[in-house]
Amino acid sequence: MGPYVSKRSRDLVRPLVSLLAALGVSPTVVTVFGFLVVVASGLFVSQGYFLIGGLVYLIGGGFDGVDGELARHTNKASPAGALLDSTLDRLSEGLLLFGLLAFFLRDGNQAGSLLTFSSLISSFLVSYIRARCEGLDLVASRGIMGRPGRVVVLGFGLIIPGAIIPALLLVTILSI
Repeated sequence: MGPYVSKRSRDLVRPLVSLLAALGVSPTVVTVFGFLVVVASGLFVSQGYFLIGGLVYLIGGGFDGVDGELARHTNKASPAGALLDSTLDRLSEGLLLFGLLAFFLRDGNQAGSLLTFSSLISSFLVSYIRARCEGLDLVASRGIMGRPGRVVVLGFGLIIPGAIIPALLLVTILSI
């Protein structure tokens, strides 16, 4: 995300972060809750309920920005929390795409199956390459299609009838 989008996103979640902090909700609870919401999304998608699956995915993906902001706001940011967050991010994205793959395989849609698989691989490569660069003391840029962008593109690709194939193609190309 560019600096403007990143700041705007923080501004949008600030009231929710303040509320959660006042209620004593931990960032870990938000991380796990967001993950569970995305798991539900994958189940809806696997059954062909793309509209509800896409809406639920966007909601679950939205928690990804809230947990980090809450951790910083409450001074509870930690390496263990960051590891949990990034691990559940990969799992949730993988489970959504697995649900989509299950749907396409059952439907006999080879193009959809291949694009789903290529989206999964290219999405995982983004975080792998970033981590590998950091391990080699190289600068790792954010790239064109980071996780927030993939959540938005896949979410709306599911919501808009007939848009999931172009969304998968976009995720594959821009993630690489």
